[in-house]
Amino acid sequence: MPFRIATFLIASAALSAGAAGLFGLKFAWPGAWLGAALWLVLDAWRAQRLLNVLRNDAASLPSRGPGVWGELAERIRKLLRTREQQTRQAEDRLQEFLAAIQASPNGVVLLDEQGRIEWCNQTAAAQFGIDAERDLLQHLANLVRDPVFITYLASWNYSRDVLIDAPAQQGSPRRSHAMRLSVQVHPYAGNRRMLLTRDITSVEQAEAMRRDFVANVSHEIRTPLTVLAGFVETLQTLPLDAEERARYLSLMAQQSTRMETLVNDLLTLSRLEGSPAPTASQWTRAKALLVHCEDEARGLSARLTPLGHKLSFRERFYRIDRSRSRETGGTGLGLAIVKHIAQRHGAELRIESTVGQGSRFALVFPAARVREARLLSKA
Repeated sequence: MPFRIATFLIASAALSAGAAGLFGLKFAWPGAWLGAALWLVLDAWRAQRLLNVLRNDAASLPSRGPGVWGELAERIRKLLRTREQQTRQAEDRLQEFLAAIQASPNGVVLLDEQGRIEWCNQTAAAQFGIDAERDLLQHLANLVRDPVFITYLASWNYSRDVLIDAPAQQGSPRRSHAMRLSVQVHPYAGNRRMLLTRDITSVEQAEAMRRDFVANVSHEIRTPLTVLAGFVETLQTLPLDAEERARYLSLMAQQSTRMETLVNDLLTLSRLEGSPAPTASQWTRAKALLVHCEDEARGLSARLTPLGHKLSFRERFYRIDRSRSRETGGTGLGLAIVKHIAQRHGAELRIESTVGQGSRFALVFPAARVREARLLSKA
């Protein structure tokens, strides 16, 4: 401000002195007024030029010029540069945030006040069959026609999640099992909503397997317990001679051994599922292992699977012939244990069965798990 006043006075004084020198003292005051007017016109022109630049293209502000308008232009340019850097940083953070949501294994869908899709990540697009560009601003209820989901979305009661089947997608390979989704909506920013989805197919399958496992264990243990209870009642109520008593005790011992074998197999299976995989530093010589397997294989035999029956050897408690398996003391957990041991070593259990010829069981190990004997001896 002092600078502007000084320039104003200097301009007025200069023109006043010039007019007095050329035309006499009586023209001093008109010269001063003329100098003031010229200064005001020049100042207004500079202000208008700065205003025009700001209106049209603020990025093309001239470099710092003389006077207060030049200083003001420089300050505006610095402010715009700072604002541009902040905007660029905010956009970078937004892109990083969106990239993180895209990488999430859970689906995320953002809905506006009318329930239209504003944005979704790749997981949600795959689960619902949504095209992120084509279906933008489409009502989600028109794309996911599950009655349970539509009722849940319209209820505005989102205190709990809802379980639905993922929509079948046209042109995609048919799934062997329907994908189950856990969906929950979280309102934000007024009536906007964020929809979160989670694939719980494996969780529900594991829960179903657990229920089947508990039911099978209960059945497998209940059978010998029932037999034992019957024998105990017989021994307690009937007068038996020594031979009959010995026979009953022998049968009771068989059932007790069967339960003990079942419990041991269950404990083995539990240890395999709950313990970490062995380290690669533990090596076993393949020759001795193959000789042992060959000796064991001579005493093994299995009947063919009945025609039209799906191979389920690796299922727990599976038996081709239940009566024969119980007679030989089998629990139906053998191949389930083999499968878990193979997986711990990175191997794959393969079973091939040919009608009229028999079955072939193979454990296929990755080449990385094999080391030559000479290298093993050096290690």
